[in-house]
Amino acid sequence: VHTQASKERSSGINAEYGMGEAKILSVNMAGLAGIDTNAPYQKGKGFNAFWSEFIDTTIPWSSIRTVVDRFTANVCSNDNRGDKCYSYFFDTVTKLYQWYMKSTGLKPAGRSSASRKYDSSCTTFNMEVVATGGFTDIKEALVNKMCVDECSGLYQDTLFGCCTANMIQDNELTGGLEDLATDLKDLVVDTFGYSEEEANAMFSLYMGYATEALGMLRNPTCDNGVSYDMIPCGADARDGEEGEMSPCAGLKGKKKKKCEAAEQEGSGEEEEGGYP
Repeated sequence: VHTQASKERSSGINAEYGMGEAKILSVNMAGLAGIDTNAPYQKGKGFNAFWSEFIDTTIPWSSIRTVVDRFTANVCSNDNRGDKCYSYFFDTVTKLYQWYMKSTGLKPAGRSSASRKYDSSCTTFNMEVVATGGFTDIKEALVNKMCVDECSGLYQDTLFGCCTANMIQDNELTGGLEDLATDLKDLVVDTFGYSEEEANAMFSLYMGYATEALGMLRNPTCDNGVSYDMIPCGADARDGEEGEMSPCAGLKGKKKKKCEAAEQEGSGEEEEGGYP
């Protein structure tokens, strides 16, 4: 018969043994995965000791917290119908998956009623460019696709809704991402031995891509007149101090451009003849 004290000692021994076994297992698993468990950047520290310290003190948790907090605030906010934005993004990801399946020649699980109103070419993409092309190739292919006027209504609803506008125009979120990128650049230099030149080159390259993409998303306008509204949730397309609804609100693509041009022309005529 074991006493309570012997049970506590026994459980303590088992727990200690279990932890040690887990440490040995993690090193063995890393070795099997081809990871160097005694890399130069560990600077003499054991594999587990190094990564424990790395996770605890080296990872820029403050910057990560800012990004996660702002991301969570955006996805948990309400859209213009009172639904949560995470439902919008879930629908967006589902539709993108269906478009991907269709573009690769596979049969998607379903096709939304919104997609059925548009030509099938609107939901088919050249995946070879995505797989083998560089940033410029992919950007040009997507711009060409997004600038098809007949498809712009589908892309507006699926990709450029007010929840997306919330994300893109959240300066605290984008600033947090920039701070996180800077912290990670410093991390690879201080911890993993990259040179300043290597880190700066990588940082400049990818931040350049991100900045260009963000600029395009904040003002998605095509040379042929197709454009997308990036209006945050809760805002509306109102003109004037009295908040009168613009007659062009709700229009998209070339129709919106023609309406705005007509409004501007009418406004000019009114100004010319309105006063003696």
